[in-house]
Amino acid sequence: MRGRIIADISAEQSVRWVCIVGPDGLPIEAEPADIETTEIGAALTATLLTAGSVELGDRAERVTLIGSDGILIVIRIDDAHDLAVAMERTPRHGAVRSTAIHAARRLATLMPR
Repeated sequence: MRGRIIADISAEQSVRWVCIVGPDGLPIEAEPADIETTEIGAALTATLLTAGSVELGDRAERVTLIGSDGILIVIRIDDAHDLAVAMERTPRHGAVRSTAIHAARRLATLMPR
């Protein structure tokens, strides 16, 4: 079920990859399964969420990093897991972020406790 959820996000126009990041900052599940790329995004996740914008306790709920080569969206799933979405630079990033927020809520019910 988790794989289906991240595959649905990955199928969105302009999305490069989607990754569930574990508590150790390593990718748990990714689509497509290009681990070299997702490891870079996973490594950034912990740093981004500590510097984030919408605060819940001591970690951000979500962070959007817009760079010259693309956009990285990181959404908090639960206290131990995050959802990272890398995409091309596009005005559609708001719609993709909204999809990722809803996906993170669904993933929260599927993550190990």
